[in-house]
Amino acid sequence: MTWDQLMGPITWVHVVQTLVAECLGTAILIIVGCWSVGITMYIPIADAHHLSIAFGFGIAIMMIVIITGHISYANVNPAVTLSFVIIGVIKPGLGVLYSVSQVLGSTIGAALIYAIIPKYREAGNKSFCCNKVSPDLKEWEAFLVEVIATGILCLVVCASFDTRNSAYFDSISLKFGFTVMVLALAAGPLSSCSMNPARSVGPAIISNYWEHHWIFWAGPMCGSLIVALFYRFVFFVPKPRKNKKEDKNENEHALVSSVHSYNISEDATKD
Repeated sequence: MTWDQLMGPITWVHVVQTLVAECLGTAILIIVGCWSVGITMYIPIADAHHLSIAFGFGIAIMMIVIITGHISYANVNPAVTLSFVIIGVIKPGLGVLYSVSQVLGSTIGAALIYAIIPKYREAGNKSFCCNKVSPDLKEWEAFLVEVIATGILCLVVCASFDTRNSAYFDSISLKFGFTVMVLALAAGPLSSCSMNPARSVGPAIISNYWEHHWIFWAGPMCGSLIVALFYRFVFFVPKPRKNKKEDKNENEHALVSSVHSYNISEDATKD
């Protein structure tokens, strides 16, 4: 396969920029989100605990989209990256590198907050900020919760990057932030509502806590796969056929970097 097929029309400089942005964004997500998890250690108000987590992660997403959205689309989530690959926003090779950067960023973020806040390292906090399944749910039920929650999130992602929705792209940080917030409020008590394998794996690595961890990879990735394929093959708009001269002119004016385009690529609409 050629470079363009794997990575898209993007230079090494742009690749490095996007990977650093994904690593930084995911680290910020873990730092802000896990701080919101730990707030009740210092302010023990049980009723506020779940709300603080949902608001913390939701507002973190808003900030990250503003900081890195114009650089790497602010995926910070391998499940979102999978959707982007399927609908053609980014190429497969770049998607793999995105996911590696996200896992690295999550681990760095978890290590930082674990190192600087003593109460997080106490004996009773060995699994701090790790996703957990409600004791009222069986494993397969928690798996389905993650599939559905992530599917809804990725449906918002696919719709937001649809060219027919481009006129409403200015409020994208609010859309994503509030989507994460609402889903976390609804499904958080059931499966922790990870929706993000990278968010789950960083704290798990630092805490060495792996109970039910497969759910937080398999659920989000399956949800993303199902929804992105559905959107690509059911909701996409086929592009009109062009003659060779029009194709040549269009190619000559193509953007240097696919990172600066919000269009679903033509490749994503081909069988």
